[in-house]
Amino acid sequence: MRILQFVFKTKNYGRIRGILCRSCFNTSTKHLIISDNVLEEQKHEFIKKMEQLSSQQPALNKDAVLAGVLVPFCLVDDKPSILFTKRSHKIVRNKSDVSFPGGKMDNKFDKNIIDTALRETMEEIGVPKSDIDVWIEMKPTIGTTDASINIVPVFGFISNLDLSKLVIDHNEVSSVFTATLEDLCDPEKQAYTKFKNGVVYPLFYKEPYKIWGFTAVILDFCLANLLPDFYSLCYRRRKRGYVGINTVDGE
Repeated sequence: MRILQFVFKTKNYGRIRGILCRSCFNTSTKHLIISDNVLEEQKHEFIKKMEQLSSQQPALNKDAVLAGVLVPFCLVDDKPSILFTKRSHKIVRNKSDVSFPGGKMDNKFDKNIIDTALRETMEEIGVPKSDIDVWIEMKPTIGTTDASINIVPVFGFISNLDLSKLVIDHNEVSSVFTATLEDLCDPEKQAYTKFKNGVVYPLFYKEPYKIWGFTAVILDFCLANLLPDFYSLCYRRRKRGYVGINTVDGE
């Protein structure tokens, strides 16, 4: 930890690669290896970055409906990971899409947007708020399709996660899965969706799931700030001519 503090103080970021991983690239397995302790090591720096970025966000429509989503870091088999849900086919909006736990703010129950994200997480997958260490909430941002809803990403860590013990509301969620940070940063599992209007969104593969849309936008932003030595924002990869395994032409 002292070495990390020295690196950030001196801005010698090139040394982070050797600190965050046992070996950035294992030549015998051709596999990225990220430190199992990276979430603990990078937590405060990540929060600091998010605070700075949030202060730069423009103000949005105050009349829009607020929705909060939890971006849940976790450990699975001691590997730093992120939890996702696949939405039920029964719901009206974004049915069967991969998403983060969350939903619209309800003033009857929620004092703030963090309450919303935690309440929805409990309702959807049964994780109590006592098991969630909230890191930071961002300012509201517009989703990909509906400007009448402002989405607030809330970053946090789920402790004591046991996927087999989750209580899933199948009216809202069809399944729950996790992806390790190593998998999410693997260029062989990344691509982007290019729409006819020229808009480009990142795309991630975690078989048999496809992570795209606004969930992928949040994930792209998250990884770039949590693991800048391992991951670049989607538009930066495109600028360098690096697009992952394929390109998808959206509508």
